[in-house]
Amino acid sequence: MDKDKLYTEKDEERFLSKIEIDYDSGCWLWQAYTNHSGYGQFRLRKTTVRAHRVMFATWIGNIPDGYEVDHLCKVRHCVNPKHLTLIDFDGHRQQGAEYLSSRDTCINGHRYTEENTRRRSDGRRDCLECHNRRKTLSRLFKRVEKLTNTPVDKNSAWLSTPIKKIRPTT
Repeated sequence: MDKDKLYTEKDEERFLSKIEIDYDSGCWLWQAYTNHSGYGQFRLRKTTVRAHRVMFATWIGNIPDGYEVDHLCKVRHCVNPKHLTLIDFDGHRQQGAEYLSSRDTCINGHRYTEENTRRRSDGRRDCLECHNRRKTLSRLFKRVEKLTNTPVDKNSAWLSTPIKKIRPTT
């Protein structure tokens, strides 16, 4: 990502309008679309790019090949340039694995307990509550697509809302 050719003043205004500052943590939280992993996404010249990479390239400098932008605060939708640093690809993977294995909750805040955790074949943990929710949503998507004969946008913002089973009233 080249800083000099990054975007226009209008793009910059649009980008900055999507940030909300959390004064307690110092994070600049991305308020627009986030992907399934929680990273902010920004549409730039018909391409979707990660918001923290745009911020880094604009205010700090170019991102060299073989390097990634790391969040020092570990908040994936934070775009505060003071919370961003470059790290080589291998170091980032190692750091991420150590961080994830030390967490006591999943990305959605559910506790990793014996009852709520399953181990994948590669040794990573899966939150059963999130896993079951993904399965429920998958079944729902298939039913809606079948009934409406229309594909469902699986990246919609409503996916972050809790699932509530609605029982018909009699």
